[in-house]
Amino acid sequence: MNYSKIFSSRLVWLAFIALPAVSCVKTATPPGAVSLTIENCIANCATITTNFEGGQSLTYNWTANMISYGFFQYTDQMSVLPGIQHVALFQYGDTTDHSVPLINVALNVASGSYYSLFCMGTIDHPDTVFVKENIPYYGTDSVAGIRFANFSAGSAPISINITGQPYGSVFSSLPYKGMTGFIRFPATSNVFNDLFEFRDAATGTLIATRNARNVGQPGMDFAPNTWQFKNNTIALIGIPGQTDFYSMQRTDVINNY
Repeated sequence: MNYSKIFSSRLVWLAFIALPAVSCVKTATPPGAVSLTIENCIANCATITTNFEGGQSLTYNWTANMISYGFFQYTDQMSVLPGIQHVALFQYGDTTDHSVPLINVALNVASGSYYSLFCMGTIDHPDTVFVKENIPYYGTDSVAGIRFANFSAGSAPISINITGQPYGSVFSSLPYKGMTGFIRFPATSNVFNDLFEFRDAATGTLIATRNARNVGQPGMDFAPNTWQFKNNTIALIGIPGQTDFYSMQRTDVINNY
């Protein structure tokens, strides 16, 4: 008996019956990145820490992102996986078993997209605005894209204008949690500064200002132009009538690429 022929034929048969099983195995494809910006505009909350593992308290704060109040940092922009992301945000220092997150949300994010989670309100009554971003691209156009937001808890509707222009010439009435689209402003070499005014829409009372410095001037390696060809959000934050740095009404600038 020719055992080598029998052995070879069995190998062929085993290979044949294994083909369907092999063809059903899907090649693993790594998920696309998702960009998530989290901004802390919660009055009287100097720092919040992130926990993407659910609502349980953190064991060590140093393992989490730390997001400062009213001050954008590039570490506020982070990459997460697509799908449902459970985001718990704690006031810095809350690591005990009984700590409760200020904000605990489930975000459904899609691969290759940009999102922003703006946190506002107060420690006792926090609130959020979650946005899927559609970031404009300007190419070689000498413009700056600026979006305006009212994240000042308890504020009346506000108007926005550039100094020297009529009240509300940029936007006439923006309620709490309201946000404009990105507005194109000239950023050519003859434009040095744009001083934006935030006023009470009903009375015209000046609340806060923000100076877009050197908006049309070329930057340097160590100090690049943060306005020209880029998009930013200028948000009014804080609580009306307060004077403390962590609760007064003022502006916060968030970079949106």
